[in-house]
Amino acid sequence: MSDKEKPINYGSHYIDKTDIKEVQKALKSDFLTQGPLQKKFEKKLYNYFGAKYAISCSSGTSAIHLAMLSLNIKKNDVVLMPVTNFISAYNMSYFIGCKIYYVDIEKYTGLITSKNILECIKKNNLKKIDLVFIMHHGGEICNL
Repeated sequence: MSDKEKPINYGSHYIDKTDIKEVQKALKSDFLTQGPLQKKFEKKLYNYFGAKYAISCSSGTSAIHLAMLSLNIKKNDVVLMPVTNFISAYNMSYFIGCKIYYVDIEKYTGLITSKNILECIKKNNLKKIDLVFIMHHGGEICNL
């Protein structure tokens, strides 16, 4: 199994000698959080994914915020999210001023399903939904 195929377990990350060397290089450089190493990383990202652009963020919360802005999510937009969620999705939705609705999860997987989403829509008489956050959890992937 190649490094790209190895699963990354929650809370247990794969770090090799190259990773350690790159961190040491950043720590010894004039730029701890920005600069040429960040640009190099972003270039590798857009090349790897075949994207026109890529941007790195200081946290998942920042990434969620930028993603929401790029989707033009704004005040009073309707956002659905699982009742069990990382706080970042809620915080950014709240910060923007969205109307937040919680979707129930399956008892055994802890994931939302299409059925749960439809139940939330019906229960709250929602006519328009602007964003649905899904959260893969515990090695399980949402099958929507």
